[in-house]
Amino acid sequence: MGKKLKQKKVSDIKKTESYKQNNKFGDIEKIIFPSSIQVGLNSDLFNSTISGSIQLTRQGLSYLVAGSNIVIASGSNGQVTISATAGASASPTASFTRSIIPVDTDDTGGALDDGGDLSDADISDQAFTKIDVNVGTTNVTFAGHNESGNPVNNTYKIVSDSITAFTDNGTELTETNSASEGDTAYNITFANSGTRLTLAVSTDSSDAKLKVSTLSEHEVSTTDFNSIVVNIPIKYTTDAGTSTATRSFTVQKIKKGTTGSTGSDGDDGSDGTAGSGVVVVLDPMSVTLPSASNGTVSSYSASGATIKVYENGSAINIDTGLSANSRWFVVSANGSSITAGSISQTNGQSSATVADASSISATTASIAHVVRVKNSLGTTVDYTLTQTLTKAIAGAAGSNGDNGAAGTVALAIFGIDSSSGEIAVVPTASSTSALTTPYDTAVIANTNVVSSNSSGQLTLAATGTYSVTVSIRIQQEGDAANKYELVLSVDDGAGSYTSLSYLDDATPGADEKTANLLISNAIVVVSSGGTKKLKSEIKKSAANTTYAHVPQSSTQLATIRVEKLS
Repeated sequence: MGKKLKQKKVSDIKKTESYKQNNKFGDIEKIIFPSSIQVGLNSDLFNSTISGSIQLTRQGLSYLVAGSNIVIASGSNGQVTISATAGASASPTASFTRSIIPVDTDDTGGALDDGGDLSDADISDQAFTKIDVNVGTTNVTFAGHNESGNPVNNTYKIVSDSITAFTDNGTELTETNSASEGDTAYNITFANSGTRLTLAVSTDSSDAKLKVSTLSEHEVSTTDFNSIVVNIPIKYTTDAGTSTATRSFTVQKIKKGTTGSTGSDGDDGSDGTAGSGVVVVLDPMSVTLPSASNGTVSSYSASGATIKVYENGSAINIDTGLSANSRWFVVSANGSSITAGSISQTNGQSSATVADASSISATTASIAHVVRVKNSLGTTVDYTLTQTLTKAIAGAAGSNGDNGAAGTVALAIFGIDSSSGEIAVVPTASSTSALTTPYDTAVIANTNVVSSNSSGQLTLAATGTYSVTVSIRIQQEGDAANKYELVLSVDDGAGSYTSLSYLDDATPGADEKTANLLISNAIVVVSSGGTKKLKSEIKKSAANTTYAHVPQSSTQLATIRVEKLS
């Protein structure tokens, strides 16, 4: 029999079977067993069990609660069975990959260059977000603009006409768009008294991409704003049915800070390490030498070079006397597998001239030009610029075939002569159209390979397989950072050109910057000799007034090499 629970010694508790706890009315509230309770014995004769329900709390609630797609059943024998049901379709999720789109502006919210409204050219290509809709691991695909009806299964649409937008001043903007049902590329415009924001909608993989293409400086008149919240209704259809969810993102201006007032002079710092903005120019960096089939070079006339040195944009002159109190540079050259030409360097001149090389002893050779420069800080540094020279070996005459004539040389090379001035390769007008590179000089003329050349359009002489290599150096005029693409094209015999899968591109980066483009060993198969024409073109990435040209040089800075393989 239990004892009423009061403060007890541990030794007494260890020897007591149970305690009972009464309330103030004498009613038993609780029976306490200080030791473990076992029902039955380890014997089939004494296998007693607990009878009655052990599944409910004292409030009558089940101890076991079924979760999603789970069933709990109690048997008549007191056992509890837990089982899973077939899962219902997972709920779709819709979200933006970027909730805030940052746009860099000046301190008033205008373009960084002129302070006015921002056009597409003023806005980073990274100023975009994408709509990502998923059902579990299944990606739901963008299906364009929604005017009426529902998207097909596992696709979503933007309900563009229901889009809303507000500035951070609380001004609601009116939405307009140019889309029809199912359009996946269109513009969404937000305006009050004028256009404040334009979003360009496109498809990126399976997602809708929304890029900021225009953004105004002011909300109205001279009233500034910092951000625009855009609310996008997204209608999607999945196995669970058709639903519409509205998601939001913010176009946030990242304003440049205003110039602060001039602070007081600080303490003089310790002397830093002397620096220099020295740039050394070697022209050309690579040269192709025409050679006979036995490797004998027919002319070294393109192997000379010109060297100039600039410090912070200002030319440095030659001083072979190595003056102690002025800027200067001197040049030395050492050939590897070739004899370097003599160096003409006159004191007071801004350029050194290296004469043509001679006696090449390998297919590829190099000349290391060591340019020693003393800068305005009095520091002398050696700069090494390496020129690469490669033989363009003509094919050997073939042996007599059983019934054919003797083989012929299978190589032709043409170049662009810019010795008298730069050669434009992109029109100076605002155009992105392609221009054929105007190869006007036959470095190696071979009518068995190229029967004629008309303004850079080469007529291939015979049927067969050709290997074509094109290299060109271009120099950008204008500040825009354009990408220039070199493309190789062949016509169908009727004057209609098709671009081949061979191309190269480069971005010079700024005004007067140069870049090299190369298509190496492109394979062209001709099925009708004497009619197929081959040309290379330069394409510009953006329509503007910048252009590019082949720099003026006495060496071939652009060549096309055509080799007949069979």
